[in-house]
Amino acid sequence: MSELLLDRVTDDVVAALETGRPPTSGDSRLYEDLGFDSLMLMDLAQRLRDRHPALGDVPLHDMVSGMADVGALTDLLRTTARENTA
Repeated sequence: MSELLLDRVTDDVVAALETGRPPTSGDSRLYEDLGFDSLMLMDLAQRLRDRHPALGDVPLHDMVSGMADVGALTDLLRTTARENTA
């Protein structure tokens, strides 16, 4: 996993949390460990679309289903960006 991409996704997660407290690792689960709710997930999805235009128009359902933890989200973004630039 690219550390730079993980850092950027972590920054987006922290911004959506609005607590200033970063996830402890790439394994931090959005719901269970970080306390995300549906509105926070929608905010995070929009932040990701705005900050990572290579994602294109990823449906919210697809993005949310890949948001189990920070690492899984990072992998989803990497895969989606590759598919959209190929």
